[in-house]
Order: sequence, then structure tokens, then C-alpha cells
Amino acid sequence: MGGQLDVYMMLRAKIESRLAELVRLDGPLDPLQGSLRHSLLAPAKRVRAVLTLVAARELGGRESDALDLACAVEMIHTSSLILDDLPCMDNAATRRGIPSNHRVFGEATAILASIGLMNRAYGVAAASAKLSADQRAEAVGVLEWSVGLEGLVRGQHDDLADYRATMNEAQLETMYAQKTGALFAAAAECGAIVANNQAARPAMRKFGLDLGVGFQILDDVLDAHATSDRAGKDTSKDSGRTTFPSLLGVTEAAEIGRTKIEGGVGAAVAAAQAAGSDGRLFTAFASRLAEAFSELMPEFRGKLVVSA
Repeated sequence: MGGQLDVYMMLRAKIESRLAELVRLDGPLDPLQGSLRHSLLAPAKRVRAVLTLVAARELGGRESDALDLACAVEMIHTSSLILDDLPCMDNAATRRGIPSNHRVFGEATAILASIGLMNRAYGVAAASAKLSADQRAEAVGVLEWSVGLEGLVRGQHDDLADYRATMNEAQLETMYAQKTGALFAAAAECGAIVANNQAARPAMRKFGLDLGVGFQILDDVLDAHATSDRAGKDTSKDSGRTTFPSLLGVTEAAEIGRTKIEGGVGAAVAAAQAAGSDGRLFTAFASRLAEAFSELMPEFRGKLVVSA
């Protein structure tokens, strides 16, 4: 696992460096630029962006060709976090261990920074010089799907709706697939696009959706179980909402989250093997995703193990 962790850290470092280049200042820093950089360049795991690089690598592509798409994925994710933290949504005071964007720059600037960051993401994807015109168009289409009315926007709307309080497990899972799973799916599928591996795209979408649903369930466990200092963001924000922990208890919810993360690994590994790789990075990535939660919740240490 140590070698795979080194790979993860190396890929994350590449993403951090490229993100800084993509929002490099050409003049004095103004509040809007400051707002955008405050959230985008804050310390973060870059999980979704790393997934794009891992998928490209395992499916026969080159990480360097996927780097801009990975950064576009991260920009979309960060844009969504800025909105998620607003008073009209989760009203969060902290994010990624620092004050949330609107607490520093005000709501209006935060919203505009989020729009600007989302727009920048599409621009970065559309201008990725190492991809063909067809690849760029396919990637933009996948990213649009992940954000739109079948993806993140729909999931966030349903998360805030009054009927959230009466959702059952199946309805929650659908919402999680939209709110969180869709961008994970797009991240993985973009890796297949970079690798010109059309056959792998369905497996990548399933892998990403399963990762995202499992991630969101474990995030709910974290919200119910950990302190804000430990989580690096506000917790107990799901009070009054139906979640897997509220329906099933934290122990069973955590196991369902682990199982979901594990669910798409087999198909992802098979796709990698068909491309001439061994798929180990897919297994390691899923394991790392689950184990990161156990690091924040020591009582689950050793209980969130993922295998192919």
C-alpha cells in the first residue's frame, strides 16, 4: 500500500502545481480573484482529480495528457463547495480547515467566484492542448452531465428539499449518486476519454458512481460522529435530515458505505487488465478513499477495508 500511497501523493502534487498555474495572477489581487483562490488553493485531498489521473494511467493513457481535465474536475468540485457552504444552503463556517468562502469575502463575491470557477473549468477542459477536438468535446459533455439536472444540481436541490426528511434508503442513494457520485463518475470517465478507451467508459462511470455514493454515506457517518476540528469542516449539519446513519445507525451505515466503495472495483480492475495494466491503482485508490475516513474516526480503524 505504501507504494500506491506514494503514487497518490505524487499525482496530487502535480494537480496542486497545475491548479496554481491555471489561476496565476497577471496583475494585482482583487477580491474576486482572492475569493476564487481562497477555496481552490486551500489544502485539500484532490480525490476526484487524482481519480482522473489514475483512470488515464490504468487504461493506457498518459497522466500528463489528463492533467488539465483533472484540474477542471477539481474546479467544478470546489465551485460546488463554495455554493454548498452558503447560508441559504448548509450555512457552513469552515471548509478544508479554513473559514468558508462567504465568511471571508461575503455572499455576493462567493457566488460570483463559484460561477467564475465553474466557467474556468469548462474553459480548461475545452482548451486542453494534449487532447483531440473529439476528446475535448466528449470530456466537456461528461462534465456537463455531472453538474446538470441529472447530476450535482439535482442532487443538491433534493438534499435541501423538505421531502429529504421522509426519504428511504433507495431515494437517498439516488440523491447521493446525483449529488456526489456524478462528479466521481465524470472524473473516472474523463480518464477513459484521455486514454481513448471507449470500451472502459461504462465501467468507469459505474466505478465513479459507486465511489461517490459510498463516499457520501461515510461523510454522513463523519458528520454524525466526528468533531469539526477532526473533520476540517462543520459537522452536525445533517441534523433533522434523513441520512443512512439516522436510518440504520452509524455502524451499519459505515459498512454500507465501505461496500459501496468496493462495489465498482472489480469492473474497474477488469477494464484496466483489458488495457494491459493490472488495476492495482484502482484498488488502492478505493482503499485510500475508505481508509481516509477511518483516520478521522479511529473507532472505525481496520473496519473500512476495501478489496477487488
